[in-house]
Amino acid sequence: MMALNYEHIETQGGGYISALDGASQEIGKLTYSLDPDNNRMIITYVMVLPIHEGKGYGKKLVEKGIEFARDKNYKILPHCSFARTVLLRMNDVEDVYP
Repeated sequence: MMALNYEHIETQGGGYISALDGASQEIGKLTYSLDPDNNRMIITYVMVLPIHEGKGYGKKLVEKGIEFARDKNYKILPHCSFARTVLLRMNDVEDVYP
């Protein structure tokens, strides 16, 4: 797995986290919306370019989403089936994923 950089852009009502390779090219992205009234982060989509699938980059994006949720005291609601699967397989996310 190559070392990646991450860019987190917050927009009104949500945002995204991009995974960037050494040449600053985007190889994957996690998008989310926020429900601040209910302290929820809704992961809407996780995408990795086909050439990079199966290398763990999607999971790393979900982990970055978990870090953000923890920083903001949000609970995660995964609308994306990939994110849901990753969260279900993790053991240390009870604070952000019921």
